[in-house]
Amino acid sequence: DENLKPTVQWLKDLGLSELQVAKIVASKPQFLGCSIEENLKPKVKWLKNLGLSDIQVAKVVASSPSLLGCSVEQNLRPTVQWLLDLGLSHSQIAKVIAAHPQLLTYSIDENLKPTVQWLKDLGLSELQVAKIVASKPQFLGCSIEENLKPKVKWLKNLGLSDIQVAKVVASSPSLLGCSVEQNLRPTVQWLLDLGLSHSQIAKVIAAHPQLLTYSIDENLKPTVQWLQGLGLSDLQVAKLAASFPQLFGCSIERNLTPKAQWLRDLGLSDLQISHVIASAPSLLSMSIDKNLSPKLKLLQGHFASEEISSVVAKFPPLLTYSLERLRFRTFTLLKAGQLSGSSLRSVMSYTEERFYTRFSASR
Repeated sequence: DENLKPTVQWLKDLGLSELQVAKIVASKPQFLGCSIEENLKPKVKWLKNLGLSDIQVAKVVASSPSLLGCSVEQNLRPTVQWLLDLGLSHSQIAKVIAAHPQLLTYSIDENLKPTVQWLKDLGLSELQVAKIVASKPQFLGCSIEENLKPKVKWLKNLGLSDIQVAKVVASSPSLLGCSVEQNLRPTVQWLLDLGLSHSQIAKVIAAHPQLLTYSIDENLKPTVQWLQGLGLSDLQVAKLAASFPQLFGCSIERNLTPKAQWLRDLGLSDLQISHVIASAPSLLSMSIDKNLSPKLKLLQGHFASEEISSVVAKFPPLLTYSLERLRFRTFTLLKAGQLSGSSLRSVMSYTEERFYTRFSASR
């Protein structure tokens, strides 16, 4: 009782709830035998000096109480120094520890160094490795033999080259935390059923590996149904998946539906909207307020509403070009006395060289 009550009260004063304290007692009963003054308080002070807030410290203790049993000099400080040497800043380290305090309990020689070396051998640069550690520190807790190597082998068997695999790991390290049988393989089968070929799937994953982390039932299937509801054919949906897979990461409610409505308000029919999306899917990932509306406002200064909707329907990529390009080429046509919907459609797709050649010659 002399040890129990003070330690429990100390944990509560730290900000832990009764439920969190009970979980610590149940999972780490040896924690209650630690000296508050000689062991617990110094560790908390060390965490705060590292840059963690009171709330973050409470979360760290609740999620990883064994950390307070580690030696500052023999375990915690050397790991922080190792992270600094790896290229992380003090603020990044504080965020890493707040998000994944278990990292401080990993062995430098048995876990951290071998995983970093494995990543480098895979083809990642020191900067890419540091970014992975900063954004996905739990990656360093994965077994190389049981987890990481099998996922890399699976990606290569799928048709990705060594360079592509390195890029996939660098851009989407969480993918290596997914189960092949429960996540990765079912998604590939779903893409095959959608109509993509094995080579197309390899290209899609190389370009947008995050696709493999999306839920089939919560992301992929609903997006396909939404596209089909707009009138896109199975072939068009398959082409979208192959050419613009990031579409499947967009929220239907917050992103896709508002864009379709914006096009309706522009005067396009559902049939025209389906054509626009099939031809220029990147339009669905653009911000209405920051991207599409400013372009529309520019066009409204020179064309009637009916002509704008006609131009967009006939040339969907129009709104995917930058505002600067659209403004410059519109004004160039206006200055040359050649501005019309058809001429704008024509010159927007010109290369810079062809555009300047034509209009320097006309002058």
